[in-house]
Parts: sequence; C-alpha cells; structure tokens
Amino acid sequence: MAKTGLGRTVSKIRLLLGVGLAITLIAMGLPGQSSQMLAAPKKAPDFTLSTLEGDMVSLSDFQGQLVLINFWATRCHPCREEMPYLEKLFREENENLVILCVDGGENASTVKDFARENDLSLTILLDTNRKVTRSYRVRFIPTTFLVNEQGEISKRKIGAFRNMKELRKFVLS
Repeated sequence: MAKTGLGRTVSKIRLLLGVGLAITLIAMGLPGQSSQMLAAPKKAPDFTLSTLEGDMVSLSDFQGQLVLINFWATRCHPCREEMPYLEKLFREENENLVILCVDGGENASTVKDFARENDLSLTILLDTNRKVTRSYRVRFIPTTFLVNEQGEISKRKIGAFRNMKELRKFVLS
C-alpha cells in the first residue's frame, strides 16, 4: 500500500527526531563525546559570579593563570560522576591551575547541599540566570573550557571526564 502525503511527512518527522535525539545523546557524553583544541584561541568572555559563600569571583581575577571552567548542574548524572575527578585535581594542582565550576540555573541551597554531601572544596559559582552559560554558548552539560594564561579559550570538551587520566590529559596536553 502506498503512503499518502501525510504518511510520508510523519515518517520524515520521525526520522529527523531520531537523528536529533542521537546527536543530543552523543553530545551529552555518551560514546563519541568531543574534546577539541581550538584552531584559533579566542578571548574568554569575562564574568563575575557569586560563590556558595556569597563572595564575588571574576574570571579576570585569574589573569596570567591557567583556568579550567566546568559548566555543570547537580541534576546532571555525568556531571555528578566527574565532580570527584575535578575535586582531586583541585587538591593536587591548586597552585598551578584554577578550577571554576559554574552551576547553571540551580538555587544555592541545592548546590550547597551537593557540595557538602560530596566534601567539595573547589570553587563553585552560581549562574542562576544562566547568563554566563549562554555567553560561553554551552548547549550541553557538562562542558569544560581551558583558558590559557593570556585569557584565551584554548580547549573545549563536551561531555564528562571518565577518569583522572582523561582529565589530566585535557589540562596538560
């Protein structure tokens, strides 16, 4: 039986939705996640956000230092899984590397509870209105940027770090 015009349209829509879902899952950190060195580093957008303690922190405070910016949320399972690796790296490398974990859109009490439950001492910043998240064009979390000593984004990774070796390679290579 031949498909009608409407039937063909529905089939095409289903195909497009399936392809879109597959792309989304890949970008969220399933096999195929991407880590890339940027061909031409671009200036990292400056920002000022509040810490969990209420202090204000700006990216420009760390000019001349290597900065890892991780966009994440407590509701994101891959984000939760990689957080211990970021904490361990922070405790090992806190003189040579600044780590800023930017939580997008959650309330302070939710993030504070998560940090306390997981014994996190790294710097967590609250992007409650997601303005900074949008300025970095983050579409999927976790997404991590490496900002070099000149204040330029030199690398970006979409998806979670699966182990310490992968995280160290991202920072050091």
